[in-house]
Amino acid sequence: MPVDRTALDGGNPEAIPPVPLSERRACEGHEQRLNGPIVGMRGDPLPAAGARPAPIRLHRARFFDAVCSNELGTLRITRADTDEEYDLRRAELTDTDGALRELGSSTLADLIGVSTVAFTTDGKLVTVRQSSLNAVSGLLLAPSGSGSLEPQDLSTPGKNARRFLHTAIRAGMERELCEESGLTPQDVRETKVVGFARWMERGAKPEFFGVTELAVDSTEVAARRPAGGERLYSAGLTLFDVDLPAIGAALAGGVPLSEALPQRIWEDGSLPLLLALRAAAAWQAARV
Repeated sequence: MPVDRTALDGGNPEAIPPVPLSERRACEGHEQRLNGPIVGMRGDPLPAAGARPAPIRLHRARFFDAVCSNELGTLRITRADTDEEYDLRRAELTDTDGALRELGSSTLADLIGVSTVAFTTDGKLVTVRQSSLNAVSGLLLAPSGSGSLEPQDLSTPGKNARRFLHTAIRAGMERELCEESGLTPQDVRETKVVGFARWMERGAKPEFFGVTELAVDSTEVAARRPAGGERLYSAGLTLFDVDLPAIGAALAGGVPLSEALPQRIWEDGSLPLLLALRAAAAWQAARV
C-alpha cells in the first residue's frame, strides 16, 4: 500500500509542542518516557470489502503527543469543579452509531506500533524481558523487537523515501529488533508483516505484527546485549522452544490461545507478544 508523505513533509500543525528530546520524565512506578519522534497514521490498511486500497497518510508526532491523546483512554477524567466526566473512548473512538472510528477520521496521535517475533536458525523464539522502567509492559516478556515507527524508518539507508507502507513497517520492526536484542542488520535474514490490529486500551492505536527469520543460532543470540539506552528498558533476552506450525494448527482447530502457547509465555507475555505469536502462527498455518 503506497504512502502519502504530504503530512510528513508539511509537519503536524496540531501537534503538542514537543519537549526537548533529551528530557526524560519519570512517571508512575518509576517508568521512564522519552519524548522521541514517532509516526502516526491516517487511513486504514484494511479497506472495506469491495473498496480499492488508498494511499495511507502519515504524520509526524512525538511520543508525548500520544501520551496526551491515545493514552488518555485508560484514564477516568472529570472536571474538578463540576465532576462532569469526559470519556475519551466515547468522544474520540466511536462514531454516532457506536462503531469504531476509522483512522482516517481520528484526531489522536495514533502512533504506529511495530512488533516482530524472531526465530533463530535452530528454531528458538527470542523474547525480551522488560525492565520495571518500561512504560507499557514492565516486567513482562515482549516480542523480539517492539516499539513505534519512527521517521527514520520511512527512508532507505541511502536516504531514498520508501514508497510502500509495508517496507517502512518492516524496517521499523527490524530496527527495534536490533536495538533491543543487540543483533545487527546482517543477523536478520527476512521479516514478513503478518498481522494488524488496533489496541483499544491505548486509544485504538494501530499495531502491526511480523515474524523474522534470523541468520544466527540461539548461542549467538544469547551472547548479545541491548544497544545503548535500550538497556534501561530491557532486562535481557529469554529464548523459548516454540513450534509455530503446531500453534497455527491448534488455533485453526479451535484451541484457545491460552492452551496453544507455552504456559510461561501465556502467563508472562505482553499483549504485543501474544498477538504477534497468534498472527505469525495463523500466517504459518495458511501457508500449509
